[in-house]
Amino acid sequence: MLSNYEKAITLLEEIKDLPHMPYPKCPCSAEEVKIFEEALKIRLPQDFIRFSTYWGNLSFGGLEVFGVNTYDLQAILDERNEGRMPSNLVVIEDTGWDGELYCLQINENDPDKSPVVVYVHPTVPIEIIAPDFGTYLLQRVQQEIEYQEEEKQKEAAEALKQKMTQGELF
Repeated sequence: MLSNYEKAITLLEEIKDLPHMPYPKCPCSAEEVKIFEEALKIRLPQDFIRFSTYWGNLSFGGLEVFGVNTYDLQAILDERNEGRMPSNLVVIEDTGWDGELYCLQINENDPDKSPVVVYVHPTVPIEIIAPDFGTYLLQRVQQEIEYQEEEKQKEAAEALKQKMTQGELF
């Protein structure tokens, strides 16, 4: 049986011309994952490591998922040292909504059971949105596919409406 992560990857691989995000060094290497983990003093979930070393980052419609980010490591460390970001969070998506960030909340005892949470600010309670990275990725990919299909249907209906108005159908 496929894991949620594998289901998400299967869906993504079925999409033709899926672009990768235009960031340097994507996907990252196993060595970069090790550097990232050591610098942040964490262990990452295996599905997230697999995503980072296979995809790097993902841009699909309105969905942008970040993998391991070693080129911004100093900025990440600065955010943590200045208290703007808890040390157990790793940003995986910037939603662009009111400063919301989707983050892995690293479970030190079992990284593969690290939930995905919504983080806004140190004073705002953290909300769990998925029990793990694979579930989060599958949910977000399915949402984006559904949204794009709805948009195609709207465009087709609008084109049909225009043809009807112009008397081109009969």
